[in-house]
Amino acid sequence: SYHGLELKVERRFAEGLSFLASYTWSRAIDNGASGFFTAENGPGGESYVQDFYNLENNKGVSGYNIPHMLSVATVWEIPAGKGYPVFNKGPARWILGNWSLNSLVQLRSGQPTNLVVGGDVANIGNGVGWWSYMRPNVVGNPKVDNRTSGRWFDPSAFAIPQFGSYGNAGRGIVYSENVTVVDLSLFKRFGWGEGRWVELRAELFNFFNLANYGTPDPYVGSPSMGMIFSTVVPMRQAQLGFKIVF
Repeated sequence: SYHGLELKVERRFAEGLSFLASYTWSRAIDNGASGFFTAENGPGGESYVQDFYNLENNKGVSGYNIPHMLSVATVWEIPAGKGYPVFNKGPARWILGNWSLNSLVQLRSGQPTNLVVGGDVANIGNGVGWWSYMRPNVVGNPKVDNRTSGRWFDPSAFAIPQFGSYGNAGRGIVYSENVTVVDLSLFKRFGWGEGRWVELRAELFNFFNLANYGTPDPYVGSPSMGMIFSTVVPMRQAQLGFKIVF
């Protein structure tokens, strides 16, 4: 079950400046994971159906549920160089003319993470070692006042159920960190005839070098439960490109 609100704003201004913003507010719900080896389900895909005789108990937010997603893109063809009134001749045109500055800003919610209990605690005959169907019992408040990568939630809020029973924790009750990414790029074109040019590109990904944390360790009883050891976006990366258009 998916419900969403989608908004888009697009505007082209004078002097080569254009702006596009897209926002989605949504909620995706299902009663079980799908796909081979959780590939289609995001970080929350590792929670399978816990009790096949009570699918309603397995109902929760999907592993790929992202409540808020905002994307803002800008393109500015700086009004200087060939075809513009300034820096359109001589060395000034080659050095200062025909630059393009672009940016892409993405802000989104984190994704749900399912808490997992290993083994066959409910005694349903599971003999697959890597397949964990169980969720834990909630015995406290998992929220912490100051979340860090070393303690994203309180592990003591969850416990392994008694043998022969299922856990009462819902799916997707812990979310990863919100994600913020800012990419910048600078293009320079050198014309060499009608409809032909050479383009130099300098691109910076994750310009502010933000550490967008990944998902915490979800395994109940693990010494690192609640800790985060990864990021979902690489740290700042720069690349240069060269393109010929003819």
